[in-house]
Amino acid sequence: MFKINESKVKFMKKHKMLLIIPILTGLLCWTLLTDATESTPGTLEYLELFAQCYELIQSRYIEETDPVILAEGSIEGMLLASSPYAALLPVKGHSGLIPAFGPLSAGIVPGFKEPMIRVIDVIPGSPADEKDIRPGDTIIRINGQVTPYLTIDRAERMLTGHEGDTITLLLQRYLQGNLEEIEIELKPFEDPGPDIQISTMDGIRLVKFTGRATLSTPEQLYQLLTEDMPASLPAILDLRGLNRGDEVLGVRIADIFIKDETIMLHACTRDGSNMGYVIANDGRALTDFPLAVIIDQTSSGPAETFAAALQSTGRAIITGDVSFGRAVYREILPLDDRYELMMVTSYFCTTDGKSIHGQGVTPDVPVMLPAQDDVDPYVSTAKMQLHESTITD
Repeated sequence: MFKINESKVKFMKKHKMLLIIPILTGLLCWTLLTDATESTPGTLEYLELFAQCYELIQSRYIEETDPVILAEGSIEGMLLASSPYAALLPVKGHSGLIPAFGPLSAGIVPGFKEPMIRVIDVIPGSPADEKDIRPGDTIIRINGQVTPYLTIDRAERMLTGHEGDTITLLLQRYLQGNLEEIEIELKPFEDPGPDIQISTMDGIRLVKFTGRATLSTPEQLYQLLTEDMPASLPAILDLRGLNRGDEVLGVRIADIFIKDETIMLHACTRDGSNMGYVIANDGRALTDFPLAVIIDQTSSGPAETFAAALQSTGRAIITGDVSFGRAVYREILPLDDRYELMMVTSYFCTTDGKSIHGQGVTPDVPVMLPAQDDVDPYVSTAKMQLHESTITD
């Protein structure tokens, strides 16, 4: 077991605006998301209590406080009470409390696993990769700040900077469980970016995705699968390492494999008015060959909605490990000419109502084969399933 009390104290001293009572922030978040016209018992009383706290901190706290930083910290507290994937976004890119994104990245793709931030993936060749940071490592502190007090947006900003800047991380290592403090010096590196590579092996097409899903990914994939190769060849879609990009893009990619007018996933909302994502691919769906998908803990966001849509519709066999579990729909709502609010308004769910967010996608066939030299057990498992199955839509 590790202790974070000392770090918590240091963090609180450095960022006094977050001293606002945690219970209050949760209640204020609830108030913010409640229709202002409703007569909710206690709402006005808690707003008055917040105003009293604000006034006392401004007038009685031992150090002078900045109203802008105090207000931003209060809003971030409310957002953290709702979801670490929510964020207060300064229109100019930065503000009193919220730092700007730096031109260089440490190369870490962060996600949230209760109660802290977890490394989803590490970009090959990045400073983090050179320091042997690996997927599954838990980030306990970033430059002295404990991660339960950080939104993902804030963590992403803190993991960037300028050439020569140093980022200090306290990690709990995946599998080993030991604590390790690591200093990362930022420097330029080549981010491979979005990429799809296709090859053939033993009569099966192997499609490897890396990096980020983009608006062009569905069309790029369609062209790769319909040009220069027999259309009837079975295919393996390897989604390990696909974790950047909007979750909706995963649904759009799945679109090319499923017939029209098929509900793939639901956007599950707080009031139960779930919206179904329906295919609209103009009848050009690739449905005439068997399909297997590989996922693991580095599969997140668009990879998860992609895999879940194929699984929900029965179009593909999902193999591998349980995916990370980040599948949220976020809306950016304008506040004024200074800020926007990025807020989670729904979770992606399977057609039977199971939430992907926080749970991940569970494979139909987990990988059980031992690792061997020059043999990828994930690919071998997917190949075995394709040879045994004739699944098509």
